[in-house]
Amino acid sequence: MTPRTQLIGLAIGLSTCLSLCGCGASTPASATAPQAERPAPATVADSGDAFDVLPRPIRRADDLPLRIAAVDDEPASSDDRPDDVRDRTVADDKPGLIETLRGTIQGSPVFEESGAQESLLDSLNVAQDELNRVKRQNRRALREANRQVRVGTATRAPHLVLITISDLSSGDVGCYAGHAGTPHLDAFAQQGMRFTDFYAASAETRESRWSLLTGFNVGHAPVRSESSDRDRFTVSGVRSSLAEVLWQAGYATGFVGIWDDRSSPLSCGFDVWSGWPGRTELEPYAEFMYFDGVRAELTPNLDGRHEVATIELLLEEAIATLDRRSAEGRPIFLHLAVSPKLVAAPASQTDASMRGAERVAELDSRMGEFLSRLDGTSLADRCCILIAGESAAQESSGAFNGLAGGLKTSPDGLSEGNLRVPLLIRWPERISAGTVSKHACAVWDLLPTLADLAAARRRPPQLDGLSFAPELLGQPQREHNLMYWETGSDLAGQAVRKGRWKAVRAPGESKLALFDLDADPGEQDDLADAHPDIVEQFIVGRR
Repeated sequence: MTPRTQLIGLAIGLSTCLSLCGCGASTPASATAPQAERPAPATVADSGDAFDVLPRPIRRADDLPLRIAAVDDEPASSDDRPDDVRDRTVADDKPGLIETLRGTIQGSPVFEESGAQESLLDSLNVAQDELNRVKRQNRRALREANRQVRVGTATRAPHLVLITISDLSSGDVGCYAGHAGTPHLDAFAQQGMRFTDFYAASAETRESRWSLLTGFNVGHAPVRSESSDRDRFTVSGVRSSLAEVLWQAGYATGFVGIWDDRSSPLSCGFDVWSGWPGRTELEPYAEFMYFDGVRAELTPNLDGRHEVATIELLLEEAIATLDRRSAEGRPIFLHLAVSPKLVAAPASQTDASMRGAERVAELDSRMGEFLSRLDGTSLADRCCILIAGESAAQESSGAFNGLAGGLKTSPDGLSEGNLRVPLLIRWPERISAGTVSKHACAVWDLLPTLADLAAARRRPPQLDGLSFAPELLGQPQREHNLMYWETGSDLAGQAVRKGRWKAVRAPGESKLALFDLDADPGEQDDLADAHPDIVEQFIVGRR
């Protein structure tokens, strides 16, 4: 092939690309696909390369001395994967026209010698960007067209504000532990329902967040491999997230806080997000913040100035997000993620000198201000607010193997003090004030529960989560068949709760410990030898 023939062929191919993408065409973009409210997926700026959607295999643990069932009912199908993965074929992995042309340009000296290589590559980049834009626009239009139309009971569904607090144990909150350190959270509990037996999915915040957003316990995270847990616990690896379910149900969605996932909130069902990627080393006075993935410097805190505390920024942005979203006429779902670690010390002491209880007390004060402002908005009468612990403070007692609010903590992260966290829910005129529930539930139950409250028709199948909406509304509530946790690399330890009984296989052990949580919530007396029949109920296989 002569250089002239190569150039002509390239020109035809490039012209075809630009024509297909609409580059330079007079037709407006809106004519290609209708505009929709859904934002384009984006990658968090500090999270490195984008995380590709992966299938979610069933968890296997065939190499364990004994195995504990990792599901509540039936295991999820091995083909329960995102739609854009399930039907993918080998042909889909072949390079497209633009990539083929780019390879031709870069691989042939003809274009370099002619001086046309750089301009041609620039044109291809423009074509690729435009093609990606059109694809995103078409996807948004299709998704918007398939969004649930809210009619009937769905029109009466509440606004949902989910406040998750990491590093907060049940013993840190006064209404659980009998102290007076959190008056605002205690007052909030008196206005609705307090759950005594609510659990994080893991002692690790990142893993518990993944479980909350996906509706699966950590036993159903993708299989362990040479990849890190950062790759394993990513929301993009499952079919649908909590925010995606509510967005599909017609909710305007927003996230404010620390986002500890390789995928962007904008690709996980949130319309907008403000905060920081999880790997960010946050200080009580942050110097920057991300808005929909775009980093913005916070001038009041630059050059050593401490004018606006991080927690103030978050709560102010949460109120602003609610105000902006309320103008759309849709029900709202806001997820606000905070931590006692974000609060700033008073002027009389340094941040480093603040003890855990002091940080919790300061956070309680800030939450009181936030709730007061929220109560003053037009959303208050139709708003269901949930305050949930996302992970327990692992050293709330000052040392491991101590007691956290009367609950034992241990280095393996499987004791009640490592896992049990507060859950407080207020919904005016629907949830009776001052109610206390002993229903055992966990963060992975929040997805189906909020889906029920939102009257969402489309739900991910075969979740581990079990809706406790009936409990909130005073109706008969089904109990979990079992609740499962695991911790450490290579399944170093496992725990299961079934009713009043909890079985624990500590790391390195082949024998289960058994505790009666009704009689012994502090897990002091191992009853495995006294009740071998109950122990056998938890064992699903031996090697």
